[in-house]
Amino acid sequence: MKAKFGHYLRVLGSLYLLLAITTGLAFLPLDAWNWLPSVVIAFVMAGLIMLFFMRLRQSEPLLWLTSASGFAWLSLLMLFVVLDYISRPWPR
Repeated sequence: MKAKFGHYLRVLGSLYLLLAITTGLAFLPLDAWNWLPSVVIAFVMAGLIMLFFMRLRQSEPLLWLTSASGFAWLSLLMLFVVLDYISRPWPR
């Protein structure tokens, strides 16, 4: 199954749109919660890249399982980093 060139352009355009939204979020005064929408957008962008540019949509189920386990492992590591950052006593 061959993907059309316009399909890749739409995905690339959506990645650029998500990048612009992330940049715009940096200027909003969300205080301590500024990281949350940025991380969610980053995971959506990573998912789009994995599905379309790495061609996971057309691949075998074993490759789906392997990439999903890698993505879950990365998510778990990011969760531990955020929990470590939150739990530390920062000077005020």
